[in-house]
Order: sequence, then structure tokens, then C-alpha cells
Amino acid sequence: MNLSNQVTMNLRPYPDANDPIGYVESSKRGKRVIIIIDDFYNLPDWYQASTPATAGGLLKLYSVTRDWGFTRGIGFFNLPDPTRIQEDSDKIIDCINQWLDDHVCLNAIETCKPGVEGSEVHQEDPPIQRSDCSYYILVDTFFGTQDVVGYKFIERWKERQILPKEQEQIAYLSTAGVALGWQDPHNLVIFSKGDIDNMPAGLLPEKLQRWLGFEATALEELWGKTMGWFNDAKSDVVPHNFTQIEQYFDEKSPKFEKYRQAIENALGFRFPEAWWQDLETMKNIHESLKCICGDVFCGNTNNPGCRNISIGAAYLVALKAHYVLFEKLDPLASDPQFWKDASRLTAAIFPLQGTKRARASAIALYNFFYRIFEPRNGKPLESTVETAFFERKGEVLKISLSWSAASSASDRSRSLAQQIDEQFDSNEIELPAAGSPGQIVNNTRNAISELWRTMMFNKNGFLSPGVVYMNKDEVIIASTEYLAINAESSNI
Repeated sequence: MNLSNQVTMNLRPYPDANDPIGYVESSKRGKRVIIIIDDFYNLPDWYQASTPATAGGLLKLYSVTRDWGFTRGIGFFNLPDPTRIQEDSDKIIDCINQWLDDHVCLNAIETCKPGVEGSEVHQEDPPIQRSDCSYYILVDTFFGTQDVVGYKFIERWKERQILPKEQEQIAYLSTAGVALGWQDPHNLVIFSKGDIDNMPAGLLPEKLQRWLGFEATALEELWGKTMGWFNDAKSDVVPHNFTQIEQYFDEKSPKFEKYRQAIENALGFRFPEAWWQDLETMKNIHESLKCICGDVFCGNTNNPGCRNISIGAAYLVALKAHYVLFEKLDPLASDPQFWKDASRLTAAIFPLQGTKRARASAIALYNFFYRIFEPRNGKPLESTVETAFFERKGEVLKISLSWSAASSASDRSRSLAQQIDEQFDSNEIELPAAGSPGQIVNNTRNAISELWRTMMFNKNGFLSPGVVYMNKDEVIIASTEYLAINAESSNI
């Protein structure tokens, strides 16, 4: 796996291309600034990396954190030479200080130009001061012949204190841990580079994500808990083929119970008991899970044979959004026969997409359900779902709601349909960042435009093999996959 095919780098040498002290990237959004001090900072070497480990966790840190819509700046700077620690430390700190002044805490904002190709219309954050940002400094421990270079750098960093002290957090990065008997006077947390590289695409270790002030979305938590699923070399609890656990189904063996516990733990809720009692239902759920998590979901792998979001996967995402909102599945899951006679649940509604895009699409779908299901008319604990059911052997999912997109709410002068009409009729459509990690879009209209945007992108062309739409009080999620197959077989 060549990482240069997966990560587009916008880092630039700083302050001078001929003799850089580091590599930096900045944006005009967010308030998070990440500063990494490490002895492995030479980015051209990262381009040659054949495995994530050769980048020592740094490429993964970059590729994940730069996608967070609230990361304003990220910079990689070289550790001091062990023979001139204070001199080099001052040089690095001065360089960071200048970068923050010139490119991160901006005095002016360059706006996107409507009508210019490649210029995306979006809302940018206003100019900010240093005191407005949160700073996360990660320093490689690196043991020299006499001193712990990372510790010495931190000592000098604290002496210089170029940032508001209450706005910064400092931690260590380490490849091999710390030297035996060494005690850090600052008692800082240490993050393993190996742990960073071993996480699936788009994720960092949970402890590091929390330290960076990043709260994972419900789906990102699901992906973290389902690492290795459907790959027999990695997981014997959730194997690829359902037939491997089917033999344990009738006697409810310990292996089946482990399988059940794994699924319930990952999803964060329990399926209705009737679903566990029916073999056909469990097989359909098993195949649908392949399309949203584990090693075969295209958001986790670039390997051939990967699965994209299907009708069944969309229903699982809907269940998760409903549970997060109301801490229950009913009435979305009140039918004990819901999954039966639904042999076409793997019909795709999203196209095959690259890992980053597929994850963003899944999050956009989650955000859509979250906003469509959320309470209306001042009823905070009441689900808006009336009924849900599959049609055409699972090619279509219909969810009836207690409110209509064609009718205005009691506190609104216009219906959702009218608001969407106005929003998309504008010459400049404001698009939220597609499937931003850690974020739920702030209203139903933006959730709809986010979903519309993500369904445009197709690895093999454009647009998706399915539709998601609302007609009055009914949400319809449908695939055209089998329709297309039938048309081809009939020479239509």
C-alpha cells in the first residue's frame, strides 16, 4: 500500500524551501493548532513510504487531523541536535512563533471567488488572536547520548512561553517508550507512534483523540470497535462468511454469544430479541454490517471486493442515529419480522468511493437521519418515526414520520420543501464540509445539502446508484442496482 496514493499533501517547507526548519499547513477555519516536534520530519521521505510504520505515526497524524474542520494549523518541526540543544531549540521556537504570526493568527481573510474554478463557496471563520486558539504540542522523546532531547526542548519551550499557558497542552511521542529508570519531571502523557499507525484509516487512538479535543462521531466509534471484522485472519468472532457462525446458531453456543455481544457492543444498543431468534434475519444483518464497517467496507480499505453503503447499511445507520437521539430503537425497529424476505439488502445506495470519501458519505448519511428524526414542535423526548419497512426484497427502505416536509411547523412560516427550494435556487450554495469528523451539521437543511454533495462522488464516474428523498411525511431510501441488472439482462 503506497501512502502517496492516499494522502494529498499541502504542507510546505518553512521558512525557506532550501533549508527548512519544518513543514507547515494552515487554513482559515477552526481554532485548533497542532505542533509536532520530531526527528523524523522530512516529508519527501514520507512519499516513499511503503507502510505506515516507516512514517513513524507522523503521516497518519497529518492525514487525520488535517481533515478535522476545526484544525486551523498543523506544523512539523525538527528536533534540536543533541549537541546544541538550547541553540536549536531557540531557532525552532522562533520559527514556530513567526509561522503563527504570519499564517495562523491571520489579520486578513482571503475569500473564495464565486465563479472561479476550484473555488469552493463556504463560510470561513473570522480573524483570530492567539488567545482564541487551542494548541497541542507533541514532542518526540528521543534519547541522545546524555540528555532526553525532547524533555530538554520542552524545558526551553516553557521558559520562552510564546503561547498563552492556559491554551496549550504538551505531550510526548515515542517509538520505543522511554529509557529504563527515566522519570519525566513534567509527568506528561506519552503516545506511541506504533499505536497511531495501527489504527484504521481516518482514526487515531481514542486516548490521543480525546487529548486533541476531538470527540468521535457515533460511526467513528463503530469503526474503531469493528477493526478486523469480516477478515478471518484478524477476527474469529465476526468472520467473513455467516455460514461459519450459522452452525452455532441453534444451540446458542458460547461462540454465538460472543458474536452477539461483539455486535451489540460495537453498535451501542441491543437488537430486539426476536431478531436474534431468526436465522434469515441475522444473515441479512451480517451482510448489511459488511457494508458499513469492518475490513470490507470501502471506508476502511482500498482492496478489491470492498463493500459500499447499501440499503441494509443505511437502516443500521438510521437505527444508530435514532438510538443516540432517544435511547431506544422503537418505533423504528418495532416489527419482529423486519429483516425477513429482504434478500437484496446489499443493493448499493452510495457508489464505490475512496476511503476518506466513503467515511464522509457515511457520516453525512448519519447526520441526515439525526436531523430528520430529531424532535419537532417542542416534544423533546418523542420520536418522529411512525413506521419503517423494506419493500422489493430490501431494495427500498421507507420511513414514515409524524411531520411533513410539505407543511410548515407551528413556529415556521415556510415548510422544509420551501426552504430547500430557496437554498438550492441560490447562485451560491453554502456547502458544509462533507461528513466532517466529530461534527453533526447544525440543521436539517445543511444535513440535506451535505448528503446531496456526498452522493455526487463516484470512484468510477459520477452520482450514486441509489436515491434518498422525502415525499411529504415519508423518507425513501432506494437502490437502482437490481433495476439496472434486470434491464441489462432483458436487453433494454
